[in-house]
Amino acid sequence: MNKKMILRALLVTAFLGLIVVPGFAAPIALTTNVGCVGGGGTVVCNVDDKMTYLLNAGPFNGTTFPVDGVNPLVIDLQTVGGLGLATGDILRITAEGDLCFNNGSSCQAPSFGAVFSSTNLLDNNNLLLNRVTNALNAPAGTTAAPDAGTTTNGGFATNIAQDFLIFQGSGTQFTMPNIGVYRYLFIGILDRLYGDNSDLDNNLQVRLSVVPEPGTYGLLLSGLGALIAFRRYRKN
Repeated sequence: MNKKMILRALLVTAFLGLIVVPGFAAPIALTTNVGCVGGGGTVVCNVDDKMTYLLNAGPFNGTTFPVDGVNPLVIDLQTVGGLGLATGDILRITAEGDLCFNNGSSCQAPSFGAVFSSTNLLDNNNLLLNRVTNALNAPAGTTAAPDAGTTTNGGFATNIAQDFLIFQGSGTQFTMPNIGVYRYLFIGILDRLYGDNSDLDNNLQVRLSVVPEPGTYGLLLSGLGALIAFRRYRKN
């Protein structure tokens, strides 16, 4: 091979190295527990009205809205302060607040989705529907989230077999799997028209609570009964 051919090969290699192929960028590590405060077995986290773990590129997903979604809320269940969660505990996750559309002309309960992962990594390609690179199976007893937009605008299939819905009111409740594996909880809004989302009263949040087991309530009532009986005995 002569010098010209070698030089040409090197130039072609260098040119190909400049081409960025979507989907092959290294995953990014997201900061965890942002906007989360807690104590006494309960943690409350603020949710941005455009948070999503789905594709988040507004101009490229078939919409006319120029505003992209933002990265999801990621909670590190091992380190978030005030929760004290352990494997086998009952965890309740509740969506709170309302989400508004079209400059506040229409407001309703948000459609929150969640997915567990063993890492806090998110695929850097924001055109992928499933950007959680190490998604884990949804815990038993949860409701699958088959449609991104069940109660919001712009519904479309998430194509994520592992994600599940977070409800308002009584919330979503399940027994916590191995927290050493199910460490990171990704939470986002199941929507694709991020540009018209707004949280006008800044009340959009998610609440995580450790639910005492029935036996705990029994012990508490027994102790309370014994205390009342003791006070009555001393009074007499």
